[in-house]
Amino acid sequence: MNFAIKPLLIFLILINNVCYAQIILRFQPHIDNNATLLGDVLEITNDQHHWSVLPLQSHPTAGSSITKEYIVGWMKQRLGDFSDECASPVGTNIGKELRPGIPSSALRAPSPHVWGEGSKEEVLCWEWQGKTQIHVKPLRQSSGALLLEKAKTALKSQLGSHYTRVEITPLSNLIDSEYALDQFKTEMTIAYPTAKRVCVWLTHGKKRIAVWFKVSAYARVLVANRDLHYHTLIHSDAFSWHERDIAGLNDQPAQSLPENFWLKSSIERDKILLANQLKEPPLVIQGQHINVSVHNHSITVVIDGVALGDGYLGQTVTVKNPLNQKTFVAIVSGLQQAEITS
Repeated sequence: MNFAIKPLLIFLILINNVCYAQIILRFQPHIDNNATLLGDVLEITNDQHHWSVLPLQSHPTAGSSITKEYIVGWMKQRLGDFSDECASPVGTNIGKELRPGIPSSALRAPSPHVWGEGSKEEVLCWEWQGKTQIHVKPLRQSSGALLLEKAKTALKSQLGSHYTRVEITPLSNLIDSEYALDQFKTEMTIAYPTAKRVCVWLTHGKKRIAVWFKVSAYARVLVANRDLHYHTLIHSDAFSWHERDIAGLNDQPAQSLPENFWLKSSIERDKILLANQLKEPPLVIQGQHINVSVHNHSITVVIDGVALGDGYLGQTVTVKNPLNQKTFVAIVSGLQQAEITS
């Protein structure tokens, strides 16, 4: 019985003279592609070796995964004599880090730490806890709201000088980005008048983000006071100035009412007058009586005719002789004038 008790007492004395300093390794809850130190990747409890300040060789790639095997292998490569996770001593959950031929002093933290009586030897151990694989998330440097505001500000700046006021409503929902806000450039194609929906592109290298907006763009324009038919000569009393939303118009609004112009197309009351609806009236207008000069060698005869169509200078127009109802073709030569050369 005495022989059985003595080895047990010797073991307990040895255990009493050894203090295990438990080092716990686990992945950080969130790892992004801006990680630069081992401590950005791992939580290290009781970090006596200052492993957390070890610089990484490169930033982890966003979207990639890091495994326990990979990071432990990397630590072995960097630290040299870095032991495998050890089996726990009797009655503990700690793996010893000491191996034959490696003094415990070589594995201690740079700053000595007193764990108990002076005769006790410090044994450093490590243990892995938690997940054995983790996903690297991109660092979100720009929120979706800030990206949206950047695009909106750029659009408003482009439109502002052309209109009395502009209303812009976002139609896109943007997610956060891993790139800094000032790294994005804005691109857009703006017409006048602007479209009702405009896309602003946020670009960063090859990355492009489409941001859509609903636009209301107001300007002072000429509005018809009554219904007006085409081929009507315009007068100032037929139109008045109003502030209107001109986004989406198919042409520029008329900027003035030039004299002796007429409408190319009819316009309804309260509608905006467009520049492409105005035109100088032709020299010869359908239904007008015109003078037709007939040239035959040195003789010129002027006859009366009725224009059957509109004609500008140099254009041909069909003319009817009111005396015999016969028609012929003449070339417009002036106001209510045409000619035939035989």
